[in-house]
Amino acid sequence: MNNLALDKELMFKALEEAKRGIPHVYPNPAVGCVIHDGSKILSTGYHKKFGGNHAEYEAVKNLEKIAYGLTMYVSLEPCTHTGKTGACLDLIDPNVFDRVVIAEKDPNNEASGSINKLKRSGINVDLGLLRNEARELNKRFYVFHEKKRPYVILKYASTLDGFIAQDNGQSKWITNKNSRIENHYTRSICDAILIGSNTAKLDNPDLGSHGIGRDPKIVLIDFDNSLGSLKLFKKNPIVYSSKELSNDNSKNINFIMNDLFKKNIQSLLVEGGAKTISNFLHCGIFDELHCYVAPKFLGRGLNIFQGKSSIKKKNNLKLVDTKIIGDDLKITYKRSYS
Repeated sequence: MNNLALDKELMFKALEEAKRGIPHVYPNPAVGCVIHDGSKILSTGYHKKFGGNHAEYEAVKNLEKIAYGLTMYVSLEPCTHTGKTGACLDLIDPNVFDRVVIAEKDPNNEASGSINKLKRSGINVDLGLLRNEARELNKRFYVFHEKKRPYVILKYASTLDGFIAQDNGQSKWITNKNSRIENHYTRSICDAILIGSNTAKLDNPDLGSHGIGRDPKIVLIDFDNSLGSLKLFKKNPIVYSSKELSNDNSKNINFIMNDLFKKNIQSLLVEGGAKTISNFLHCGIFDELHCYVAPKFLGRGLNIFQGKSSIKKKNNLKLVDTKIIGDDLKITYKRSYS
């Protein structure tokens, strides 16, 4: 009989191992693996970086000697396809492993399918242990493959009285330097960053991570195709103009999401101004909201939300984190789909 408490302990260990690969594994999922012999942990492994060995390979490699009747705990279904590495399924020898415990299925159809194959080989498979925790760990990966669009983070900075810019559009700098560094890190772990034409004109921004990590791909909504002189064009941005877009904001965002999915953009940070962010809010196409609030007052200016709504409308936002950054406050909400 299986010990549920022990199973959970070991799967938590696999999830902790998986976290060690973040953000270096992106856009691949973070995966951890633990091998147990019934009395002790024999080895662990995790996916360290994109293109590197998978967690199952690392754990099997770390076994000090050949053993039998083992149980493997893995936070994501072992892959079946050969890409930059071989198929993880081939590493799970039924002569060595009696049981495999998997937190959640792989949503990528090209990589999934190992569960039935493991069962046919005579290995006992348990699926779904700590499923919610495993999905949260790889939330970008699941949204990308299940919703067929990037994982979208909306970011803005505002004063205490709710303004993101002065009447003339001036917004540098609402927040302090460390808040900006915090957001530069967020840029570094996203595949792409999107802004609209007004933000591009007013700020002529760099949109890089400022040395913290990799720079995201720049996505620009330039309806009139008139911003080619800006410095961000030196970074070969993806540009959407009237050639692809219409006057329907909802259709435009859906078109952009579909196109970025085809371009394998798994995560998107939206730093556009009020109009761009409001369009995403109206469409309901976003997964997180990062709000930076600074102890300043404007009295009048530009509000983040443009358009009409109702005080009774529920946006299905769940507060998941607050962070004090000097005198600023970062508030993170996650959208609930239940």
